[in-house]
Amino acid sequence: MNLDAGCPFCLENHLLVCEVLYEDELWYFASAEPGSINNAGMAITKRHVATPFEINQEEWMQLHALLPTFKALLDTDNPQGYNLGWNVHTKVRQTGDRIRGSGNMTSANKTKRRPQRRAH
Repeated sequence: MNLDAGCPFCLENHLLVCEVLYEDELWYFASAEPGSINNAGMAITKRHVATPFEINQEEWMQLHALLPTFKALLDTDNPQGYNLGWNVHTKVRQTGDRIRGSGNMTSANKTKRRPQRRAH
């Protein structure tokens, strides 16, 4: 696999702080980072890519086929909905750590409160 020694998502680095819930030859699905979002996970390519714009056709097709598997991993909390999205570049996450194009999948449960909107 294409490895970046400082990438916290390349499995070979042993820097990942999340639990790997699923793995195949192209992708793995990991729980959200501790202290971040409840009942969420990240679909991450095994091949190091900096952004989702670098994901190749084979990886996209495999991701499409894997979405039901990833959904099933989140369904244990009986969610009422899901959000799919991509974090690209550190400023989006505002955490200061390096990030590559991992896909995020979160589930929504009606028992969780929505964050209050800030007054401008």
